[in-house]
Amino acid sequence: PGDIVLTVCLGLVVNYLFVRNIITHTPDFLRVVVRYFLVLLAIAAVWFLVSRNLVVTTFVIPGICLVALVFDGVLFAVFRGTFVTTYAKYLLFDVALGLIPIALTALGLTTWDVLALISAFVALVFLLGMVVFTRKQLIAEVRKLFSA
Repeated sequence: PGDIVLTVCLGLVVNYLFVRNIITHTPDFLRVVVRYFLVLLAIAAVWFLVSRNLVVTTFVIPGICLVALVFDGVLFAVFRGTFVTTYAKYLLFDVALGLIPIALTALGLTTWDVLALISAFVALVFLLGMVVFTRKQLIAEVRKLFSA
């Protein structure tokens, strides 16, 4: 169908422009890569809203959330506390977005809830790891983010 083809083409154009911007204009490569997952989730959400295809909510959105959480987990392990102080808001976004598939399951928008459960579990384990290993840095960054 034309609407699905148009949506996929639009997603590819946005993806191309974002990747091109990363390669040519970015001084902080990791910040843009962490933002990239948020862009992918936004594209997937628009895709679902246009097509109402439950494959998006069952597989694509939880898959993107899992990839983002694994990517953040690897960077967290490599950079430890400095990654939390530099990218705290993106880490908290990824934890919150890792729980979104559970909400989609609760709303009946998935056909198979295993990936949603895995995404929520990984998000909670990642949050627990941040609290256990970098509690001071995380609390300081949360205070900075939410102070008036």
